[in-house]
Amino acid sequence: MKKLQLLVLLLLTSTGLFALPIGNPSEASLYTNGAFATGAFYNPCDPSLCWIDYWSARLGFYGDYVSNRHLQVHTSQDGLQGGDAVQTTQIATNAGYLALNIWDLIDIFGTLGTSTLHIQANSSNWNDILGAGSLLTFKTYFSWSAGARLTLWQCGPFGLGAEGQFFQTNTKIGSYFESSSGEITYFVDDNEAVYRDWQAGIGAIWRFSFYDCAALIPYIGVKWGWAHLSMNHLSFTTTGAIGPLTLNNLEAQKLWGYAVGMTFTLGKMIGVTAEGRFGDEKALYINGQFRF
Repeated sequence: MKKLQLLVLLLLTSTGLFALPIGNPSEASLYTNGAFATGAFYNPCDPSLCWIDYWSARLGFYGDYVSNRHLQVHTSQDGLQGGDAVQTTQIATNAGYLALNIWDLIDIFGTLGTSTLHIQANSSNWNDILGAGSLLTFKTYFSWSAGARLTLWQCGPFGLGAEGQFFQTNTKIGSYFESSSGEITYFVDDNEAVYRDWQAGIGAIWRFSFYDCAALIPYIGVKWGWAHLSMNHLSFTTTGAIGPLTLNNLEAQKLWGYAVGMTFTLGKMIGVTAEGRFGDEKALYINGQFRF
């Protein structure tokens, strides 16, 4: 029975992949046609334009899957565990995406969806002197994010852009699996955990256009990010434990990362982006959107 429980938990963690995507640095300037209006890089000084011509909106899907967000025990808290890194932190987010665009240069965007977390940790992270390791699972709960993206400069096919964003999910601690004993501890719904992620990044693109109706836009970017997972130092006791275990708060272990990605656009109205992230995390990002 214990082997079956362990197999189920491992299968669950294998599907959990998550910090924040950089996205295409020039995304705010890629979609200049819409279902109800067309335009191309509005000049805010043009006296013939109406104020409503400056605005557009896009809808889409946002999928962010992190196989390991490098976290460590919060270094400012009491105890000897400060700075100890956990083995892996996995976060999977599926959400709807909405962007409000200004002048084809600025995006103000947000997401609404759900996220799931899994943490594989060492025994020292939770004061577990008997176990060799553990698996901490969280329930799937509502998550949201908000941010902005700005096209800084464009010259022919080359462009530069910057972004900043914030992500949060208020979730519940689900279960704790101790690998040495095979014991699983389940938690009640009042054990809330809050995960927050802040990020700022900058990147460059190069556009390959095809017949003015389709384009491939590869990009590369660097980012600074900070994450914090608060579990309110939840303490509990497992069977055979000498003392209580404490689920310490976690924070980002690595602050800098980089990303490479590719965007495909069609008719300057719809597009799909795929991105891989490395350094402070290992992650995959998928985004599809449509301007209307």
